[in-house]
Amino acid sequence: MEKRNATIKIIAIIAAIVLLLGATIGGAIWGLKLLFDDSAKDNNSDTSITSSETASTNNEANSSNGNEEGNNGGSSNGGSGQTSTSKGKTTTISIDDISTKKGKKISVPVKVSSNQGFMSAVVEVNYDTSALKYTGYKQGKLFSDFMFNNTDGKVKFIVLGNKDVKKDGVLVNLEFEVIAKNKTTKLDVNVEPNMIGNQKEEIIPVKLVDGSVKIK
Repeated sequence: MEKRNATIKIIAIIAAIVLLLGATIGGAIWGLKLLFDDSAKDNNSDTSITSSETASTNNEANSSNGNEEGNNGGSSNGGSGQTSTSKGKTTTISIDDISTKKGKKISVPVKVSSNQGFMSAVVEVNYDTSALKYTGYKQGKLFSDFMFNNTDGKVKFIVLGNKDVKKDGVLVNLEFEVIAKNKTTKLDVNVEPNMIGNQKEEIIPVKLVDGSVKIK
């Protein structure tokens, strides 16, 4: 039975990789969400899903025979879809600087501003486990679909909508207990390469602003 489960998992991973290589941005992230969910359950990590029947259903897979160019603004042409980099303003994803004390509980917002509009993104935040103990999260109100996973020192979440979200606001509030003192610790925010896109299947230029927690 264990060998059979392992085989099924390998097949699922291969299918997800094929999907990521050949699908449009929205479809690829939806496939990643399904794989993410399965992996998170296997690792017994903190995972939550909010589902919407309409999310990403309008995205079609590109032909696997399409021509791919580099990850930095190139286009991928094939089948019925086309992926390129949006020429709009740069969207900012940021974390604020916070001052606190040992023993305090803090809520750290991961925010989007100067938003040109996107419908899907995969975002990661790294934190120092010797300074902060993760205790939970609160989903922001910008996106209907949300997938979250926490492992030691790293939280990753996926936001999905059925159309472009153009408002500024909070994507998620990360909650921590402060367990260190007399220390300043960094909160690094990253976006998976090419994994923030709009309804036109364009990759969105993004500026990342890390945050910090100053502990007295």
